[in-house]
Amino acid sequence: MINVTFVTVVASSYLLVVPGYEAGIEYVRRSVKNVAFQYVVIYNESMSSCEVLADHSTRLAAEYYYTRKRVRNLYIFAAPYCSQGELMDFAPVANQWNIPVMAIAGTNPTISDKRIYPLSLSISPTHHAVLHMFLEQLFPAFNWTNIYLLCDEMTLVIYYRSVCANLQVLLRPPQYQLNLAKFDSSKRAVNYTIHLHEFSRFARVALILARPDITRDFLIVAAQKGFSGSDYVIYRLFINRK
Repeated sequence: MINVTFVTVVASSYLLVVPGYEAGIEYVRRSVKNVAFQYVVIYNESMSSCEVLADHSTRLAAEYYYTRKRVRNLYIFAAPYCSQGELMDFAPVANQWNIPVMAIAGTNPTISDKRIYPLSLSISPTHHAVLHMFLEQLFPAFNWTNIYLLCDEMTLVIYYRSVCANLQVLLRPPQYQLNLAKFDSSKRAVNYTIHLHEFSRFARVALILARPDITRDFLIVAAQKGFSGSDYVIYRLFINRK
C-alpha cells in the first residue's frame, strides 16, 4: 500500500474551497487501487486574504514539513494558488525536499524549465503573460505610449510588487515612456494629490497596482480634482480568479 498525502496552504477566508479538494481526492481514491490518500489543510486565521498569505505560504508549508510525524508517505503540495511569487519561492524548496508541488495559480516561464524545477507544475496560464498580451493590444490600439505606473510596495502584498516588476520589463523604451511611482500603504497615508499631479504632467494613462481600498480612494480624489473626464484613463490591474 502506497500512502499519499496532499497538503494545501490556504488563506483562512478561502476555506470554502477545501471541499472541492476533498471531492477530487475522493474521486481519485475510488479510481486507484493500493493507494491510501490523505489530505492536510494548512491555514492561519490572521491571514485571511490571498494577498497577505502569498508572502507566508512557503513558511507555513515548511513549518508543517519539518514538524510532521515522520512516516513513509509520498507528500504532494497542492499549493500555492495566489500569485506567481509564491511558486517562485516554493519551487527551490520543493527541489530540496524532493517533493512535487502543483500550483493552480499562474506563474512565469522559468517554472516551465524542468531542468531547473523538475518537481514544480503550474496548471493555469501565466498571469503576467495574460496581462502582457492584453496591454500589448490595448496600448497600440489607442496610440498610448506615455504610461504612469503606480505600485503599492506594501510588504504583505507580493502580488502587486511582482506584477509591477514585470510591467517595467514590458513598458520599456523606445516603444514606451514609463513614469514609475511607488508607495507603501502600510507605513504612511498615501498622498493621492502628489501622484495625480505627477500623472497629469507625464501621461494620460495610469495603471494602478494596489488594494481595492487604495484604488477607490485614489479615484475619489481624482474625481474631485477633475480627472473624471475623457482626457484621462485609469486602470486597476488584477486577475479575476473566478
